[in-house]
Amino acid sequence: MTAVPPDLCQTSIDFLVGRCVAWFGRQGVPGPVWFADQALPFPHVANDETVNVVLFGGFLRRFLQSGSWTAGRMKLWVISEASRQTLHRLMGIPLDAVGLIPRYELVPASAAPHPFPNAGQAFTLVFAGRLSPVKNLEFLLWTAWYLQTEWGLPVQLQMIGAFDNQPHADARRDAVIDYRAKITQLIERLEWSAPPALIPKMDAYEWPKLAFENPLLVNFSTFFSEDFDVSLAQAQAAGWPAWISDWGGHGDARGENLRKVPAHAIGRSCESIPEISRKARSLAARSVASTFTAHAPPVVAARAQATGPRALERHELAKLRGRLIHEIGPQALVLADQGLHAFAESFPGRSFLKRYATVFEGLPLE
Repeated sequence: MTAVPPDLCQTSIDFLVGRCVAWFGRQGVPGPVWFADQALPFPHVANDETVNVVLFGGFLRRFLQSGSWTAGRMKLWVISEASRQTLHRLMGIPLDAVGLIPRYELVPASAAPHPFPNAGQAFTLVFAGRLSPVKNLEFLLWTAWYLQTEWGLPVQLQMIGAFDNQPHADARRDAVIDYRAKITQLIERLEWSAPPALIPKMDAYEWPKLAFENPLLVNFSTFFSEDFDVSLAQAQAAGWPAWISDWGGHGDARGENLRKVPAHAIGRSCESIPEISRKARSLAARSVASTFTAHAPPVVAARAQATGPRALERHELAKLRGRLIHEIGPQALVLADQGLHAFAESFPGRSFLKRYATVFEGLPLE
């Protein structure tokens, strides 16, 4: 039997599982809790017992695999409103059957947030997480370069993490061969006043303690499974300001020291270098002119009801799953078995993922 490769998001999954388990305990939610993105068997329970199923970023594929969920009744939970809306608007699951675990009850933000830097203030852009094409690091590098060279800002860029080669789900799977080499070559190609630093992956609780000058967490991710962003949560817990994409789980992020960039304004790693550079130059100019962008609302931790969503009977879940499979067609089996990248190689897959991206960004469907 071929070994299943480890999930590239496993570090974040493990962190979130621990936080969710603690949250369910505080809420007193009855019934066992099972995490669909963990490699653990579905719990054996009596037919009249309800299982709380927590879905993370792979919720689309996990839902299509739900025929193996053996409980008679299940409550579905997610950790972002983007996931909740996608399950509802694209997959037909009623909103009252999808519970939302509030992000600031999983990881509270600091009560004393640091202010967002002024344009003339020295600061450090800090990216922490997977150094991956889905995080659009080329766009980040070009943006930092334009801030330094065209606008003369005293800004440095530090990128913390381990490299991987995972391309965007809707890009060709052979689009990236060696991402470390690609990013290193781009850094060496540009003339910096202060070159970026690459820092190896660190423990989740250690990197926020590094001595950066006025740190500003930055993440321009448009990853199809970006339903929370653990690094953002850790940075906000430390009081850091942040500059992020307005995409997926970032939509739930709040804070007067938080700035968001629309996903359509971000140069994705699968785009051409001239297009990425053009978008980065535009963002740098707009950001300096407006002290980056308008801030997000203050953090408000809206408490979830302990009863959570209504339970779905197994036959209801099967009906919803069958409806989605009928809509997608035979390619639904490719998605369930092989994942988003194989799914996206077909026309039905690309078409569905285009709609998925629209909803995940919080935009209306046409």
